[in-house]
Amino acid sequence: MPETRRALALIQRYTLSLTQAKTVDQVCWELTKNVIANLGFEDCVVYLFDPVKQVLVQKAAHGPKNPISLDILNPITIKPGEGIVGSVFLSGKHEVVSDTSLDKRYIVDDQSRMSEITVPLLSRGKAIGVIDSEHPKKNFYTDEHLSILSTLASITSNKIVETRAFSQLEELNEALHTKQDDLIGKNKELEALNQQMDEMVYRLSHDIRSPIVSIISLINVLEISPDKIEDLLPHAKNNLIKMDWILRNIYYYSDSLRRSLNIEEINFEDLLESAMNTVHEVSDKVANVQFENRSGQALFSDAWAIHIFLVNAIHNALTFGGKPADDLQLKLELLRNDQGLVLRFSDNGLGFIKGFEPREHEMFRRGSVDSQGAGFGFFLCRTLAKKIRAEFSIETSENGVVLQYVFL
Repeated sequence: MPETRRALALIQRYTLSLTQAKTVDQVCWELTKNVIANLGFEDCVVYLFDPVKQVLVQKAAHGPKNPISLDILNPITIKPGEGIVGSVFLSGKHEVVSDTSLDKRYIVDDQSRMSEITVPLLSRGKAIGVIDSEHPKKNFYTDEHLSILSTLASITSNKIVETRAFSQLEELNEALHTKQDDLIGKNKELEALNQQMDEMVYRLSHDIRSPIVSIISLINVLEISPDKIEDLLPHAKNNLIKMDWILRNIYYYSDSLRRSLNIEEINFEDLLESAMNTVHEVSDKVANVQFENRSGQALFSDAWAIHIFLVNAIHNALTFGGKPADDLQLKLELLRNDQGLVLRFSDNGLGFIKGFEPREHEMFRRGSVDSQGAGFGFFLCRTLAKKIRAEFSIETSENGVVLQYVFL
């Protein structure tokens, strides 16, 4: 049995060392390895209650139960009320058993021993665990042992409660930071969306009003000169077609925000036919798109999103390619590169005028100062790309425009 002065010195060092402990495990192992081991005890186990499993779990040990490092040999669990350990946990009162052979509650762990001392770890009068020590000799434990272990139990339980509180506080802070980051991200998204909506309202008020004003002007001319109807009807038709295309893309955009994905194998023959029919509703030019699957694979994606991509790609080529339809070469390819599976649409049009290169991240961007388009199509393609987990890119040169989706 160590002298009282030596025991007090160990307790003082233990108290100071706990200032460095950051986890409950560190607290428990500090107790068993650096305090209990120097008090002359042959065996000691710290149990903590697991509220989820509703059992007492061995968290740290000294003696045969701790053969190496921070390992516990064949760890066991004990239910509250079971054995001497479980009884002390339930009662919250220490027990010293001088002869375990006479106590039916005794549970053999790694080996049978004759004496046992068990002290509860209390927090606000409620046990959160126990410190348990056994010895092969009968009547080994004294009042001094009990006093020392009770002091250590008080220090240990306070530190465990403090450590758990700090851990919970850190988790709460981390959760708050995560939520704060999420809110900042959501706010930025809302700001970007509001900016896009402001831009949409401003531009659409002009782009929709412009053909309406033109048609009204044509009607005014017809009221004065009815004989000019044959000359003016094509102009009226073009303005209505332009308005139809703008409204169609607005619908596509709105639909893309709320439509659920439907992943399926893409039938390019059917999609190309559908896309060309849609373009022909707003264009007199006839498109002929050649398709080639160079990947040897099928593409599984959302057919509606691919349809809108093709519609905008074909419409852009026919409307702004700068060549007669017969001279345009439109090609759709499915291929694989280092990035992944790629859906590439290319034309041999004139490309974009220098200084008016596409910025697909903008909601409205025209390919030239003379362009009559609303500039909405590329933004729509990028929006859909995000939804189907693809990256949208544009390449332009004097040899034409290349639009592609790279599937991630």
